[in-house]
Amino acid sequence: MWIKINYKQEEFEYEIFKPNAISVSLESSLTVPIKESDKSVRLSRVFPLLADTPIPNFDSGKIYFFDFTNPFRILGILKMSSSDKLQQELYFSNGLCSIILISADSKSYEELNSLINEEPNSYEIWSVKNKFIQKVDFKTPKAQKIDVPAISEYEMLSQVERVTLDEFAVSIKILSSKIEIHDIYNQATLSSLVTEVNEFIAELKYLSKPVGEIPDSIIERDLKFIESPLENQIMKQQILDRLIQINSTISYVSTQSYSGAVPILERRSLLRRNSLLGIGATIRSLNRLVKYIEDATSLIDFEGIITKLMPKATDLKGTERLPTYDCSKWAIQNIESFERINNRNDGHKLAYFSSRLGFRETEYSITAAVNSITSGLSLEWSLMTITHEMLHSHVRLILNSVFYGSEENTAETNFDAFYHRYLSKMLDENVPEYSLIDSIRNIILSYCCNSSHCGSLTNEMRYESSYTDDGIRVDVPPQTDFWNLFRNEYRNLNEIFVHVLDLHYFYGGRTTKYIPLIWCSWSAVPHINADIRQYILRSLLAIASKYDNNPYERWLLSVEKFKEIVENNFPENTDFPIAAKLKEVLNDDDLLKNSYFLAFKNSLIIVDLVMKVFYSQTIRAKLLEDEYISFERDDEHDEEELVYKMSNDFYDLKIDCPIPYLFNSMIKILNNKYGIEDLERATSFHFLAMNSKT
Repeated sequence: MWIKINYKQEEFEYEIFKPNAISVSLESSLTVPIKESDKSVRLSRVFPLLADTPIPNFDSGKIYFFDFTNPFRILGILKMSSSDKLQQELYFSNGLCSIILISADSKSYEELNSLINEEPNSYEIWSVKNKFIQKVDFKTPKAQKIDVPAISEYEMLSQVERVTLDEFAVSIKILSSKIEIHDIYNQATLSSLVTEVNEFIAELKYLSKPVGEIPDSIIERDLKFIESPLENQIMKQQILDRLIQINSTISYVSTQSYSGAVPILERRSLLRRNSLLGIGATIRSLNRLVKYIEDATSLIDFEGIITKLMPKATDLKGTERLPTYDCSKWAIQNIESFERINNRNDGHKLAYFSSRLGFRETEYSITAAVNSITSGLSLEWSLMTITHEMLHSHVRLILNSVFYGSEENTAETNFDAFYHRYLSKMLDENVPEYSLIDSIRNIILSYCCNSSHCGSLTNEMRYESSYTDDGIRVDVPPQTDFWNLFRNEYRNLNEIFVHVLDLHYFYGGRTTKYIPLIWCSWSAVPHINADIRQYILRSLLAIASKYDNNPYERWLLSVEKFKEIVENNFPENTDFPIAAKLKEVLNDDDLLKNSYFLAFKNSLIIVDLVMKVFYSQTIRAKLLEDEYISFERDDEHDEEELVYKMSNDFYDLKIDCPIPYLFNSMIKILNNKYGIEDLERATSFHFLAMNSKT
């Protein structure tokens, strides 16, 4: 059902509200109900509390819009305790006002108030007569003061720099005022953003006129780069680029999060299909998912341990003859064997939906595909994709700490030292104070060197010699070529880390669920078919993380498991055409051997590094800290099956771990055990459920 308002032909939408100027209609349509005679229209889809409720013949009465902190639990109370009449008049939406009551009399409103022992954050009431709004009453939320650092002075900067910072100053002021009213928990995010921008301002000042105290972030750079006009300009441009990213993110977050808030008629959403009520409740749920993941991964002090403690710890045993290795004792020095040394609590990423970026992670933001607002419970647009994107940020922290955040030298000096220490180790020379972080770097660097002749996810090399269990002893290239190899493989390293951690953190190592779900989501990405090799390799390496055999046995087991999963989940008449191409590759033994095997074998050392050293059982346990999660043995697939013990209905219950709740539903959909009649309604229901908390 749609709620639609339409301004009279002689009226203007942007005038102050007047009685009998705005018509209200409730309409049923698979597409947006726009008529040629409409002038200025705003509308949103709303969903009945009872799925089979017919569209009311509403002409006169009242429409109540409520913004509750926890609408899922409120609707749960009403579903369990209210009369049939009230239940048939209740609806939910994607907007901040996510609970809606449409009634011809006041009795239902009185009953609702008697059952709910909680004041809404805000509400709005439309009195309607003969389909026109006669009166609007509303209560806005009560603002709570938040403390955000002041923005440093920047008058002395150039015109372009000032204009960019002006945009930030205005944007942060507007967003702060909205957060004070609606989302107080985002204060840490705002504070960390302003703090970082103040560091950018200090850098721009010094780069423009290098006098006075040198900013800490610039001390880490070689000062000769500041003195070079070209390098100086590049550094300024990099700062400006980051500021523009921040400004763009704030703009999206501000408009998507708070359009549709009370007073509703004054705040049009830029998402035209949701132009009346907006998508505020959906954004809140997206923020909940982001916070849930970030809170779990922050339990381990990866940056502090890697940069401060690992350089003092003994090296990984079994790495003396890289790229040949024995990882059987690596787990002794797992990341959890070290204690936290930092207590920093950074703000969370800003989250919003994007039609252009889709699911994407950047330094300051996380985006979900705009299609997931309506279809997030489908296999193609599954919200489970958010776990993969969030892990990119986590893995970037790990890799940056390993290669860019060590010791007190500049990045350039570090690169030089890493190269010579690696070269000495490969030449069997004595490397003084050889430590755990050295061996981790050398594992990664050996992988990069091997990729030049074995291949990688994106570098295809044909198999030309018979297989042996021995690693290939490679010559270390000159320093310039060496770092080019590293830079070329950095993205591949990140992807291997992410896929392995995603499988084990969020899918519990269940390859029979992980593989079909990610391939269904990839089917919505146009370029996958043209680059299918790297996605097949990503899948094989994730599967291989479950095995501890020698490389060739792991290859055979992984390929066989992959084939079995594909055959079981993608029949000949599948709705996912990419499966035909996938089967074609997996059934071509020569192609697999010639184009895939060497890259697979070379990448196993990274898979083992992730699982033995950087995988955290503490993080995994936190992601499952929910009383409704249980496990059942799946003997057919030799896996433990996660079950979230809550049926798909409204309850007065909290959901501590929203991703397992979603995962449970996606498993049912994958197995055709979840009958969805209205995908958009089911998706909106899950958004509300995933934000159900205390």
